[in-house]
Amino acid sequence: MTGGGISELSVPVDLTPFEAEHFIQQIEPLDLETVGDKAFLDQHERVDKLSAQAHYQAEDKTDEYIVDLLNTHEKVPVLVHNLITVETWKEHCFPHLKEHVSTLSSLRSYIPIYSEASLVSLVEMCLYHSQSCETAGDSLVDLIDYVYRKLTYLVQHPNAKLYSWPPQSTEEALAKSEVDLLNEQFLDIEFQICMSALNICRYLTDHRQHLPLTLTTRLLENHDILLTLVPLMEKAPWIRKRRGQFEKFEKNVWKVIEEDDLCTLPKMSSQLWLTMYNLIMDSQCRQRYEMRGHRKDNLLRLRRFLNEIVFDQIPPLVELLRTLEELAIAGQLTQVQTTNLPGQRPNPSDSISSAFFVELVAEVRESLMQRYRGRWESVARTQKEEIFTKETEAEMKRLPDLMCIPRLDDEDEPETLEARVGQNAFEGKKTSDDWIAEVARDIGIEPRKPGSKESIGETTATASESENADKENAVPEINFDTPAMRELYQKVHGRKGAPPTVDAVPQGDIDEMD
Repeated sequence: MTGGGISELSVPVDLTPFEAEHFIQQIEPLDLETVGDKAFLDQHERVDKLSAQAHYQAEDKTDEYIVDLLNTHEKVPVLVHNLITVETWKEHCFPHLKEHVSTLSSLRSYIPIYSEASLVSLVEMCLYHSQSCETAGDSLVDLIDYVYRKLTYLVQHPNAKLYSWPPQSTEEALAKSEVDLLNEQFLDIEFQICMSALNICRYLTDHRQHLPLTLTTRLLENHDILLTLVPLMEKAPWIRKRRGQFEKFEKNVWKVIEEDDLCTLPKMSSQLWLTMYNLIMDSQCRQRYEMRGHRKDNLLRLRRFLNEIVFDQIPPLVELLRTLEELAIAGQLTQVQTTNLPGQRPNPSDSISSAFFVELVAEVRESLMQRYRGRWESVARTQKEEIFTKETEAEMKRLPDLMCIPRLDDEDEPETLEARVGQNAFEGKKTSDDWIAEVARDIGIEPRKPGSKESIGETTATASESENADKENAVPEINFDTPAMRELYQKVHGRKGAPPTVDAVPQGDIDEMD
């Protein structure tokens, strides 16, 4: 699914199945004219928390009840509807509002454009499972068109213009206007969305056997998706070079590629290879993909990327190279038995063909375009007067609740004191004394060790070097009677006793201690 692990959340999200079901039941189709209003923000908050919880469950390999509940209540088509609605609003209405909302807070400027990222992330989590593809039904037509638009966007624009770059100097940073900063946020969010769209494309091809044949035709004939995927492999926008070092975009952040990992395929490259493998090696796809000259030349461009290093990491690609070599000689893809990837089952309908196909229409996108054609500026003007106004104090207080974003990193140790507290509280393996000693060290107070006559915070005198060596690994004994320790313990949880939970630790106290 997604590489690495979610080690922590910027805001703790632990929805019970009952809370999650309540949130899911409240997800309703959005209207384009209501983007940014209170009901929209309420729904975004619910979707964002559901998405964070779904990612955590997938990475932690626990019960994925978020996805199960979305399928049970048939909300995947609603998520796709809202995804297309927000995308259309960003494309046609947001340009008329950009200068106005750039002067407002993130509640008005950032949240509406970020909501698309939350929606596509949750849809991505759902479509990893074949059941969600079946539940989505006809909405997959809109989703396939959506994915194609995002992948085309990646191919059409130079890599350097797909995302923002950190300022090179203080003067450059100060010279940026509010509109410039909003444009950078827009670019970064759009790039993140495109990466999720590529993952969705891979999952759709994984489950192609469970989808109607019209969707396969739409991928291969209407969009000719392979003509987009091959240039995307050559372009590799998820890799860049900055300050002499290569970086890869993974888990929604740019990370430096260490020297030992230079030969390791980035996650997005692997996803793209598996997507093309699914399409090229599938027997039904071969039957429906007429091999014209430009299509053949396009596929043969992949051969230069296939080598032993790639085969070691994705062994099925050996078969792909053999197929491409046959294509170069014969000029056609030979009809052979499909090689199924792990987890895939052969489909008995592969041998069934039909002369009749019903082409489905992207209903959501088409209805929005017809309904608002020529009215985009008018809708934006109305939203400017009624929705995108100065924030109230109550609205600003709820802003932190709308920013529940999972932090995706693979570091073993939490970076902050807040994360350390959260980790220990959930582990439940340390005593109160151990926990306080660890917190004390983080803020620069050395705990008193057995036999020491000095209080915490003072210089500790030892009897001899050998005695120090014997006690180096001893568990610290905490003297709660010292003023420094009493003040620290009271700050943390007010009384002597069991370690507090995350909710019991005041946010302000953590910030002050940190």
